[in-house]
Amino acid sequence: MHAVGDEIAPREAAQAHGQIRRDADLGTVVDLTRGACRIRLLLPRLTVTP
Repeated sequence: MHAVGDEIAPREAAQAHGQIRRDADLGTVVDLTRGACRIRLLLPRLTVTP
């Protein structure tokens, strides 16, 4: 499943404001974010230790 326009639009706005690099692939950014959220939902007891 790849990113859809509804998920890319806010990132385009962030990119226009300089919050995301101009050369970043926004589809990849969405996929990486979605993957991180999915892992947190599937493994809620997983804790991060320094």
